[in-house]
Amino acid sequence: MKKKELRVIRKRIQKLRFDRGLSQQRVADYLDVSQNAYHKIENGHTKLQVVTLLVLSDLFEISIHDFFKDL
Repeated sequence: MKKKELRVIRKRIQKLRFDRGLSQQRVADYLDVSQNAYHKIENGHTKLQVVTLLVLSDLFEISIHDFFKDL
């Protein structure tokens, strides 16, 4: 994936988190990672893994395909 596409996906993740009123800590707990590790995912300082998207899609109750819409 291109950097621009990854940035769009990360922004979608952040918006979904905000829209649901979840803190980074709450999402990190769901992913079973530290808050700092989640912060790095959301801000592009670490690679975004498919398994992470699968778990996030479960948390946000969306299809994994929704992360990739219109890319």
